[in-house]
Amino acid sequence: MQASIISRKKAAKAEELQAAKEEMANLERQLLQKSNQAQEMSGTEVLKGDEFKRYVNKLRSKNTVYKKKRLEIAEITAEYGILQRTEELLGQRHEDIQKQLQAIEAKKGISGYSYTQEELERVSAVKSEMDEMKGRTLDSMSEMVKKLNTLVSEKKSSLAPIIKDLRQLRQQCQELTQECEEKKTQYDGCAAGLESSRSALAQEVKVLREECGQEESRYHHINCMKKIVDVHLQRAKEEMKMYVSPDPQERRKAIREQYSRMITEQENLGKKLREKQKAVRESHGPNMKQVKMWRDFELLMECKKECFLRQQNQVSIGQVIQEGGEDRLVL
Repeated sequence: MQASIISRKKAAKAEELQAAKEEMANLERQLLQKSNQAQEMSGTEVLKGDEFKRYVNKLRSKNTVYKKKRLEIAEITAEYGILQRTEELLGQRHEDIQKQLQAIEAKKGISGYSYTQEELERVSAVKSEMDEMKGRTLDSMSEMVKKLNTLVSEKKSSLAPIIKDLRQLRQQCQELTQECEEKKTQYDGCAAGLESSRSALAQEVKVLREECGQEESRYHHINCMKKIVDVHLQRAKEEMKMYVSPDPQERRKAIREQYSRMITEQENLGKKLREKQKAVRESHGPNMKQVKMWRDFELLMECKKECFLRQQNQVSIGQVIQEGGEDRLVL
């Protein structure tokens, strides 16, 4: 038991030592950082007056804290060494006692009794803790069950009138549901009849609209034809008025007169074209003969030209013979 107490103290002191070491390392890092800052600031801006005093006081306070922490670390280190030595002595003493106890147990013929006793005590302690925990758990569960039963009873008593009203409302709901089903059946039948009537009326309206469209189209067509006929009648009246007019200029404006002049002009033109066609037909044979003679003449002149050019180049391609006023080329 004493060894466990000492080990706990040792662990606590070790934690304190570790924390002190970490704090010391942190202070050393801060000191190194301040030293680097001081080196960087050398040659640039130097603290003066109150700022320098505050900086010196800050360093002094940090130095005091550092010395205090260092002293605490030394004390903790010394105490840790003492506790470590004490633990070693107690452990050695415990081993000696265990060896003596094992020798006595072997002498008495009950080897392992102490170990068994320790295990039994440990198991008993664990069992007692578990029993205590189970007891607390059972007590809490029984308390919770009581609370839940009480809460259920309260809820039942508070819900009793509501359940009673709910039963009446459920009966009313069933009646209303049945009535709703009956009304729904009637509504479906009525809706089906109305839908059938609506479909028939829609079909009839569609047919009437198509007929209306056809009649409207026919009306517009007849109206347009009427307007065209009116225009033709008006033109015919104007034409008749101009045709029977005693004024020659007015009669010349009449369409009949215009068409008559156009017909006369076309007849004269046709007569001239026929005469021209007759002249062309009559002169076609002699003209074609002259064209053929001209082409033959062109070929003959081209041949003479070629012969002359070759004669100039001293290349004999034949003999030209003149007889009876004609030139003949013998190859």
